[in-house]
Amino acid sequence: MISAIAQRKSDGYINATAMCKAAGKKWNNYYQNDSTKEYLEALAVDLGLDVIVKNPVTTIPATALVQVFQGGNATQGTWVHYEIAVDLGKSRTRR
Repeated sequence: MISAIAQRKSDGYINATAMCKAAGKKWNNYYQNDSTKEYLEALAVDLGLDVIVKNPVTTIPATALVQVFQGGNATQGTWVHYEIAVDLGKSRTRR
């Protein structure tokens, strides 16, 4: 079965939640991995963006690279910069 993975036209960000679901992965397993954290920090520096910080209200990480939307509509989920989507796709992180 082929699953459609949404990409936003406005900025090219890709729905990482849908990617993980289609591949039987969990976003948190990928995101909490030390090598992923190093990669995200290096990518942020390369792109001139803020490094990853915790949102004090929800503890959901918020950056220009990783965006989390809650609310039950089509935009719900974790959306990531396309370079992170490529890295996630190559990741061997499983459930």
